[in-house]
Amino acid sequence: MSHLFTDTDKSNSKILVSFAPLLLTSPSISLPLQSIHTRDLRMKNITPILVFTIALLTGCASAGNQFDINAAESLIPGKTTYAEAVQILGGEPIASKVEDDGTKKYGWSRATATPVGATLTKLTLLFDSNGVFIREVARQSL
Repeated sequence: MSHLFTDTDKSNSKILVSFAPLLLTSPSISLPLQSIHTRDLRMKNITPILVFTIALLTGCASAGNQFDINAAESLIPGKTTYAEAVQILGGEPIASKVEDDGTKKYGWSRATATPVGATLTKLTLLFDSNGVFIREVARQSL
């Protein structure tokens, strides 16, 4: 079992920390108290600015898989297979769910942010237990 001992050195604002097992053989660690708190606060304030700056400098940020939502118009219920749908849409879904009745929902989603705006495109399709397209469940393009 280890014990924690602390001591404050007022002359240079440092905390001495020692984790001492039963034999008390662990070395002491000296950390400047003020710089720890100041560094933590500065990082919390800088992080959002840093993320925004990186996104701005790189020109864009994106999440999800690229796909063509308009290509979903060419899917034929009762005929198009899952593999064909993936090929027609031009990308793999990012989510899937098997329903209680054995049908499967597949979701495609893509979010893109640029310095001038952002887009969000989502599509959910329903397939039977054999992987044949039944219908479009949801579509969103912002």
